[in-house]
Amino acid sequence: MVILKRIKSQHYNTTSFYAMPGYADQLSDEQLKDLSNYLRVTWSNQPGDVDVDTIHDLKEVIFEHD
Repeated sequence: MVILKRIKSQHYNTTSFYAMPGYADQLSDEQLKDLSNYLRVTWSNQPGDVDVDTIHDLKEVIFEHD
C-alpha cells in the first residue's frame, strides 16, 4: 500500500516522478481506511471495502522488517 511508506523520486529516460511521503505515522488507521476507500472508488473503480483490520494487517507486514 503506497500511502503507508514513502516513495523516492524516480527518473527514467524522459520522465520523472516526484517523491511521495508516507502517511503511516501521520494518519490514523481509520483515516487510512477512509483515504484508501476513497482512492479505490474514485480512481480505480474498485469497491470501497478496505476495513481498519486490513490496514492494521498491512502495516504489520509492510513494516515488519524496518
